[in-house]
Amino acid sequence: MVIFSFCRLSPAFVMFASLSVFGVLMVLFSGGVLGVWVGLECSFMGVVCMLSGDSVEENESCMKYFVFQSIGSMLMIVGFMFLIEGGPLAMGWFFLFFGLCAKMGLFPFHYWVPSVMGGCSWFGCFIVSVWQKVGPMCFLANCGISFELSYVMEVVAVVTGLLGGVGGIGLLYYRALLGYSSLVHSGWMVMAAMAPFGVMVTYLVVYSVVSGTLMYRLFLSKLMCFVDFCNISHHRVSSLYLIFMDFVSLAGLPPLPGFVPKVVVLSFLWPVFSLSLGMLIGASLLSLYYYLTAATVAAVGSGINSYMVLNAAKKTGDFELGWVWNGSLLLGGLAFLWAYIVVA
Repeated sequence: MVIFSFCRLSPAFVMFASLSVFGVLMVLFSGGVLGVWVGLECSFMGVVCMLSGDSVEENESCMKYFVFQSIGSMLMIVGFMFLIEGGPLAMGWFFLFFGLCAKMGLFPFHYWVPSVMGGCSWFGCFIVSVWQKVGPMCFLANCGISFELSYVMEVVAVVTGLLGGVGGIGLLYYRALLGYSSLVHSGWMVMAAMAPFGVMVTYLVVYSVVSGTLMYRLFLSKLMCFVDFCNISHHRVSSLYLIFMDFVSLAGLPPLPGFVPKVVVLSFLWPVFSLSLGMLIGASLLSLYYYLTAATVAAVGSGINSYMVLNAAKKTGDFELGWVWNGSLLLGGLAFLWAYIVVA
């Protein structure tokens, strides 16, 4: 029932979610650019319907998302027309790539992501930060990037990551904070799109699991900003350590699962894009800084100690289940990393 409340499960939700999934599958298996564009539009329309909600803030965020996705769709269809009709290829790829930037929230269209996520529900934040990137990223990884376009992608990825790392410093609300964190990971995923397709898929899957788990725990704990830690019940403080572990994993701190995809990207692309990847590592360190700031404020503001956490956890039974889940993720990440090192 809690999961149903998290995603607002209803017949309409199932229909629009199916439309969005159909659009992503159409992008993956389409043999032409027109099919890709139609698939992206189907996914876009399904996501827009899932983002709308009961509050004014949610509907406002939905309208912002609709506007920028429409701009991206317009740029992409112009780029496809140049490519199909035999126009200048450079102009066609220019419109196409910047249309993808508008859809995914990359530089120079990055500013809508924190604004939209700041007003969405937690499930809407997951949709914007993870699901709406699947189709464009898969197309970007499969489209055959030219030598000239790779330099443009490199600049866009680095600037997006740095803006995400700097923009999150000093924020109080977690949804906007995760919006800037999404920009950092978007920069990493754009770089991963220039590696083999499996590298980008690995990064996207790990990021979706870690961020989805974090957002679900924040939803259960009813934590929206730093101030909420001062009023948290001691019966729910057992989840704080797990939330902090998810935050740190999202920043890519070893040996947590979020560190694994970054290692894979570095192993493939470091000889070619060493400077850009070094700057993205710096952006991840900036995101780690504001995650640790959140942990410090929470520990001081809630005034809890280990005895109270363990005592409350034993009564609710959440401690064992939560740590089993996080431990499984950690061991899975270490096993994947070890297998990757052995095979490579």
